[in-house]
Amino acid sequence: MINQLDLSKHYYVFADKKITTFKQINFIYGRNGTGKSKLVQAIFNQYHQKENMHIFQEFEQFIGENPRLNAITLGQKNSKIQDEVDQIQQQIDIIKADIQPTIQVNSDEPSLYEQNNRLKKTAVKQYKNLERIRRKHAREIKRAHVFLTGPIYNKNHFAKDTVNARKLNTHELEANQHTIQASPLQDLSKLTFPKLGNLFKLIEATNEVLATQVTPSKISQMLQDNPKKQNFAWMGMQLHQHVPDERCAFCGSEISEARWQMLDDYFSDEVQKLERRVAQGLAKVDTLCQSLFSAFEFDLSTWHSKYQTQAQQIFVAANNQRDGILNFLNGLKERLSYKQNHLFEVVAPTNIDVPKDFRSLQTEYDALFKVNQQYDKNLANEIVKAKDNLRLHYVFEAMIECNYQDKARNYEVKEQKYRSKSLELKNRRQTMRQLKGKLAQLTRQTLVEIDAGETINAQLRNLGHNSFTLKLMAADQEPTGFYKIVDYFGAERDIRTLSSGEKNVLAFLYFIYNLRKVESEMLQTKVVIFDDPMVACDSDSQHLIATEIRKLLIDFQDYQFFLLTHNRWLYSQFPAGVDESRQVNYHLNRQGKTHFEVVTNHHEILES
Repeated sequence: MINQLDLSKHYYVFADKKITTFKQINFIYGRNGTGKSKLVQAIFNQYHQKENMHIFQEFEQFIGENPRLNAITLGQKNSKIQDEVDQIQQQIDIIKADIQPTIQVNSDEPSLYEQNNRLKKTAVKQYKNLERIRRKHAREIKRAHVFLTGPIYNKNHFAKDTVNARKLNTHELEANQHTIQASPLQDLSKLTFPKLGNLFKLIEATNEVLATQVTPSKISQMLQDNPKKQNFAWMGMQLHQHVPDERCAFCGSEISEARWQMLDDYFSDEVQKLERRVAQGLAKVDTLCQSLFSAFEFDLSTWHSKYQTQAQQIFVAANNQRDGILNFLNGLKERLSYKQNHLFEVVAPTNIDVPKDFRSLQTEYDALFKVNQQYDKNLANEIVKAKDNLRLHYVFEAMIECNYQDKARNYEVKEQKYRSKSLELKNRRQTMRQLKGKLAQLTRQTLVEIDAGETINAQLRNLGHNSFTLKLMAADQEPTGFYKIVDYFGAERDIRTLSSGEKNVLAFLYFIYNLRKVESEMLQTKVVIFDDPMVACDSDSQHLIATEIRKLLIDFQDYQFFLLTHNRWLYSQFPAGVDESRQVNYHLNRQGKTHFEVVTNHHEILES
């Protein structure tokens, strides 16, 4: 059934791009030039391949004229079709013998029906055997592992699981078993390893301090070129106060003002700067050593079992690096302490290897911590996955035990052969239906040549004194398909005297006859379209046409009808509002472009 129509390709005619309110019966009124024929064309283009469509549009397509014989033809008929009928019937008999159950005697090749039946029995047998296996192992797995299957696990679940079943190795088995027993972690505190800065720059700064030598501001014969005396004198200055009567702690002699002046002149501010640099270096090293005072402890409770080994490896590596870094720092501390006591000596640089810091380990730890944390958040889902993995493992073991894959593959091969043969049987049956349809159509077409004239004549009598009848011409006692025109008084008429209105009535009645008689084998419902069926008709002909259309609407209520007309009288015979669930009336109103207007009161059209 046609419910909607796309008019976008006819934008130059219609203002509406789409009509979506078609019903079983559609009456459409429009004056000439409002696009009725374009509407019919749009319906045909969009639906002729989907719907069994019958269109009455112009009488020329149904009426043929032969001036030489002074006769007309109705439609295109075959005068001799019996040979084709015989050929089709022979094809039907051959197919029928092949697709229907029959008793075959001395036949080397079984029929298609028998082949299909045998394959079906084989496939069903294989299927039942496979179902028995599925039922048995589903029951056993459920009994042994109900915590994995749940209370409901049957053959259908087992069959579904065989698609994804796989064997788990020992490690995977243990990991999944641990997962289903796991509980959410209580503590997920994150560790941050000490940030040590650039150790390469630290050793460079240390070696620079060790190599620094202080130059005295004045020359002293007593201290010159003697670092030990210089260190001793410097330490003495630090131990004593520059006050009157201050005595040397080593010899007990009074320290004279001249001695203080000589020492102050000799030791410049550079010595104090160097001393501060050494002290700062030692403080830096002590701070780093303090940050590494305690070893990194691995807390098993903060890690799920599947990540504990990796986490423990990181902590072992971190503690090994801690030991190496402490050895490195203690080495720097030792050299700086020596320099602190020998400021006036050039101390050899340290050549100890610079160890790796914790940055790469921190990155590795952070990534593992995040995975462990996410796993903890998704633990419920992980437990479901672990249960699935374990169940699929036991399904795989059951499949190996019963050689399931070979049995399933064998069934699939049998089933495929059966489906292929069933499709072949279906296609053969379809071919036979099509041949029967063609045979019935040919047979009915032969009868049309005889019966059409009689049926149409009976309807033409309703025209009264204006009526005429058709007389079938015969040759060699067989119908030819040509009709003579006989007037009301029985005299033969010249076909050139037939008016357009009379030809239109003939074509319309033949269309109605053909619509009623020539039906497809599948009894498919039809879409019937009348495009201005009253062209050039007088009042009697109009009443006849209206009556026949009304009969069609009653007799074929499952058909869909479209009646397009510019005839107000015809439109008035089918008023709007009679049955709004099945019928809709339109008015094609041209205002620049044609607009579809639903009519609720047909008197508005009649009075306009």
